[in-house]
Amino acid sequence: MKTNVFIILALFVFILSEPLTAQVEKGKLLVGAKSDFSAFFKNTKDEVTVDGNTTESDGPTTNQFGLTPTVGYFFADGFAGGLFMDLGISNQKRDEVLEDGTTESLKSNSTSFSMGPFLRYYLDMEKVKPFAHLQVGFGSSNLKYDMVDYDFSDPLNPKVVIEEHELKYGLSSWEIGAGAAFFITNSVAIDVMLGYNSNTTKRKYEDSDNENKSRTGGFGLDVGFSIIIP
Repeated sequence: MKTNVFIILALFVFILSEPLTAQVEKGKLLVGAKSDFSAFFKNTKDEVTVDGNTTESDGPTTNQFGLTPTVGYFFADGFAGGLFMDLGISNQKRDEVLEDGTTESLKSNSTSFSMGPFLRYYLDMEKVKPFAHLQVGFGSSNLKYDMVDYDFSDPLNPKVVIEEHELKYGLSSWEIGAGAAFFITNSVAIDVMLGYNSNTTKRKYEDSDNENKSRTGGFGLDVGFSIIIP
């Protein structure tokens, strides 16, 4: 254990002692990643007021995580292009009160995966390099969720049945943003970017031409890191 700590400290000292002369030149590789912890763990409370009486109950609990690695190549000074992959996982749990007063715990799980090209242009300044970023992705998402149903095989004593349903969607997205890379070593930078992201999910129904399409978009702040490799 002490040896591992010593190695980590030695690497940290080595990184900080590297000269800060990073260049975004043609022929270098760009490797990076960012994670989304914006809603990694979230609890909600529901309140219902009837005739002046307020009842509070627990709302859904959500766990969410996203990871986006990127690999690119500087095909010109300041210009990098390559591929990104986006993996998202979300789990939700909620309690539903049934007609007989009992409570059932219902779960939903969703996963998404997409990939596509990205372009990034850096202004080659000193330790802080502003950049513009554009990416377009395509992929799919999968949603599994519980629903309450009843078994009426015995009409006088119906039983509660929890059924799991599954939905699959096609996914497309694009993002545009501007930010800055703060180089802490000759080749490692902390990236901060303000961008606009748009996501479209589409699902076609079986045995018909009907489809369900949903679009969401909004501004967000991305924080990640990048490594430039000669």
